[in-house]
Amino acid sequence: MLTKHGFNNVDILGENTKIGNVQLVKTKSKHGKFPLILIAGNTCGIVFMSDSEKRLYLTGDTIWYNGVKETIDIYKPDVIIVNA
Repeated sequence: MLTKHGFNNVDILGENTKIGNVQLVKTKSKHGKFPLILIAGNTCGIVFMSDSEKRLYLTGDTIWYNGVKETIDIYKPDVIIVNA
């Protein structure tokens, strides 16, 4: 769908995706509790890691739950951006 609208450099975010010298790690995320999840669909967060920059965690559209805490504990981001 994106390429039909003129975007040429399109990649699918996998478990570990690399763009240049930046590694992107797909993380867990949760909209909320049932039944909102049925309406809103799936979400994910992303941790951006590079040797030359601070580690950044973009939480995605999520509520606070164990998946977010686990991501923080594992990746120890320097900066966290929360959709709030």
